[in-house]
Amino acid sequence: MTDPITYAGARPPTLRRIVFMICSLTMVMTFFTSIAFQLYFIGHRPPYAIPSEGRIYPFSEHGYIVYLTGREHVLVSSDWLIVSGICSLLIWSIKNEGDPFASKMGDVPLGALPRSMIKPNPAGWTSGLQVLLILGGYFVALLTLMVVLIGRAFAAP
Repeated sequence: MTDPITYAGARPPTLRRIVFMICSLTMVMTFFTSIAFQLYFIGHRPPYAIPSEGRIYPFSEHGYIVYLTGREHVLVSSDWLIVSGICSLLIWSIKNEGDPFASKMGDVPLGALPRSMIKPNPAGWTSGLQVLLILGGYFVALLTLMVVLIGRAFAAP
């Protein structure tokens, strides 16, 4: 399946590429963060409730049961996987519309494409450096959010 709108240089619209990359990064990071929290808590939390410490939320994974505080329980909730699932649906829909990075069309010379598929570059075309800065800023913001959430979970009440 080819992208119905290809600009000069056989590049698809930049917004689709940015959304695709942001969703890919978010999906991978939330999925692995969820797994990391689960594995950490299974190995480092008591297998019995301690109401004086607030460890009243049971968490079961692979036959092990540990008790977590309210903050820790939020970190292993299904919210991480919901975000990962939403991002995977967005990735799937973008991929179904065509190749977001024109990797299949990139090898085709412009002269071989029909004129109806080639559009002039729009005004204000986002450069590769701007896209890199956007993705880098997003990545730093996502890491900062994760550090804040992790810090809140392990801070004393």
